[in-house]
Order: sequence, then C-alpha cells, then structure tokens
Amino acid sequence: MKIAFTICSNNYLSLARALAKSLAATGNDYHFIIGLVDKMDDRLAEWYKDVTILPCDQIGIPDLEEIAIKYSIAEFNTALKPFYFQHLFKQYPDAEYITFLDPDMLIYRKLQELEDGHKAYEILLTPHILHPMELDGKHPTEISYLSTGTFNLGFLSLRQGPNTTAFLDWWAERLRHFCYFDFPSGLFVDQKWVNLVPIFFESVFVIKHPGYNVAYWNLQERTLR
Repeated sequence: MKIAFTICSNNYLSLARALAKSLAATGNDYHFIIGLVDKMDDRLAEWYKDVTILPCDQIGIPDLEEIAIKYSIAEFNTALKPFYFQHLFKQYPDAEYITFLDPDMLIYRKLQELEDGHKAYEILLTPHILHPMELDGKHPTEISYLSTGTFNLGFLSLRQGPNTTAFLDWWAERLRHFCYFDFPSGLFVDQKWVNLVPIFFESVFVIKHPGYNVAYWNLQERTLR
C-alpha cells in the first residue's frame, strides 16, 4: 500500500478533492487522505463524502490547542505536517511510503521518479529551482529562496526507516515552537527547517525532474506541453 495525503482547512476542501481525483485518474495507486485542520461542518457534509477525512484532533498531537492558538491558520496547517506523517506511519505500518502533497496541486502523470527514488532512499525532496536565475530585475529571484528555503515543502515523500523516524521527531519538535512566518529570525514556517535535512540525516534524495513541483517560481526553466 502507498499512502498520499494533504492537509487543509475547510476552505481548501474543493482543491484537496481535485488533487485526489487527479492522483487516481493518472494511474497512481495511492490511498488518499485529507488531513482536516478544522472542525467538521455539517453544512459541508456533501464535500466530506467519497474521500477519507482525518481531523487533526484525532491523531494524538500533544498540546494541540496551544499550537492552534499561537499560530495563524497558514502556520497551523504547516506545523501539523510531521505529526500527520508520524500518525500515518503508525496507522499504516505496512505502507511502502507516505507522500505529502499540497492541496493546491494537481497530478498529470504517474509518479515514477518518486517510486524509483524510494527504492534506495527514505527521504525525497524537491527544490524550488534547478538552475541559476538571471539577474534581470524580475521576481522571484534566487534571494527569494535564501529567505523561503531551498526545498518546496508542497511535496515531501518518506519511506519508513531510522532516518525518517529521526527526521520526523526532530522536525515535529521544531514546528511545535518555531513554525512562523518570521523572515528577520530566519524562519519560514515548516519549510526553512528542511534546508538542514541533507546535512543532519542520511538517505536523502533530491528529485530534480523538471515535471515535479511546477509553479510560478520555476516557470522560467520549465516548458509546459
């Protein structure tokens, strides 16, 4: 079994459902889960149908109310990522690997590079950009990624193993306390911390295929067809 999940509040539920449909429609055989960082709303009952919803208050996050109070909604959503990974590895011990995808993503083909990467590595990351950018006065620039992080955490795939376990324990503790949008302090929610992952942990692989994590920040080096 392979698990894919996203995390969102109720206002992003339609995007999360579209992601689930795109994953299934492209031959990717994953059990898909929506981690709901919100209260279930009876008015949205139709939107909860036909998908697996896992509310954040059901996965045993320590000090959940304290975390919810201290963070903005975007900070709160990102802070819970390692806790969902930990819970899903416990709930699905036979999972080959577990992949996080941001709710505003769509999948257009089979994720073969992901599957190949996990044959040898536990932790798979994708960078914001693959090549140097021209100093042409346009934005974003390379300076943007010195601020927001080398890797885009809209994608993260983990295979169970000692490096994954150590990484999640370390990351969860940091995000409990320091998952802020705080550029002066060198913080950018969950994402900036992962700059340290290839240094602190083994079995890390960076997927450099240009079809992964296509977005406005890398269109200058990608061709869509």
